[in-house]
Amino acid sequence: MEVKLLIGAHAYAHIQYAGGSMDVLLDAGHSPEFSLSRTASELQDKAKAIIRRAEIIQQAAAYLEAQKA
Repeated sequence: MEVKLLIGAHAYAHIQYAGGSMDVLLDAGHSPEFSLSRTASELQDKAKAIIRRAEIIQQAAAYLEAQKA
């Protein structure tokens, strides 16, 4: 992994990893480490919520399938 900080009108972390690369906008007024950790935490929280919604939708599909029987 390689991480480069790109500073311009906005600050970004350019992250290169085995599968590709990504740019992450950094929060002004915070260290890059804090900003990346916060972004990761926010994405993990969103992912958990999406997975929970998917589980509920799958349960609803199973419920409707069982009603046919």
